[in-house]
Amino acid sequence: MPKTFPNSRKELWLSQHEQGKTIKQIATKAKCDMRTVKRAIEEMRGRHAAQEVMTQLYREAFRGHIDRLNSALDLIIEGLLLPDPYFTALGWANIALSGSASQESGEVGEEGSNDSEQGDDVLSDKALIAEHLKNSKAWRALGDWTRSLRRHRTACGKLQMRSFEVLMQLTGLNTYEERNADSGPLLHAENTGDLLCRTIVKDLSGDTDIEMVAKEIVIDNERGIVLFRGTVLAEGIKESKELAECRDSIVEALKVLKEGSEAFQVVNTFQQLEKVLPKVRNELRAVRLMGVLPGQCRICRQFGL
Repeated sequence: MPKTFPNSRKELWLSQHEQGKTIKQIATKAKCDMRTVKRAIEEMRGRHAAQEVMTQLYREAFRGHIDRLNSALDLIIEGLLLPDPYFTALGWANIALSGSASQESGEVGEEGSNDSEQGDDVLSDKALIAEHLKNSKAWRALGDWTRSLRRHRTACGKLQMRSFEVLMQLTGLNTYEERNADSGPLLHAENTGDLLCRTIVKDLSGDTDIEMVAKEIVIDNERGIVLFRGTVLAEGIKESKELAECRDSIVEALKVLKEGSEAFQVVNTFQQLEKVLPKVRNELRAVRLMGVLPGQCRICRQFGL
């Protein structure tokens, strides 16, 4: 049975050969056949070449992983924008038809306790970034931003719901969104509700004046409609008295909403977003400038890092 040699001996022979010794010199000193030394050297060279290929593949794969996370972080940073300050979170048609609706992030109600990465697939880029930045100032800042944005959207949704309730109470009309052949006079919930929400928030922010807007809410007796700058707010009202009462009810709704807490909450939560935004941007940009995310994620650990 041919004698076998450990890999450490084969590595030694390869090293000696690369340093200039001949196979015959190595075999003579090792007291073995030259063919054995030659096969061992070729075997070690093959192993080294395979290891080099695998190392290069791992290097490229890891670089791809880092590049992908950096791109995902770029998208997160680019998405850090203030929403429309007069944003309406819910679909007016759904409110009119069902009395409630859901936002992109969930039902309108009390703020949830989800962190910024909850709900993401555990292997999504955002979830992996979260593993890298867990407990860091940057990720805590992003969590603050996410919660503040959720609070603002919830506040917007509550203002919309309250606007719809007040309009229904004061006008007593059916909505255009739930119309049928026998509906009679109709209130355009989307047009009117959007006007109310935006006007109230703008008024509280000092960007407009309710009284000025109220003067532009007018009636067209011939067509039986209530208008604001050409946009129909209510229609199908034949009597001039009822038309004037509808117009006055919409104006009164503006005043009622201004005194409520819902509009103040929209303004307050938007101001909080303005305060949080610079901090989260700066923290994430500082991380991005490093080029490599600090910490590790489960993919990094599979690379043995």
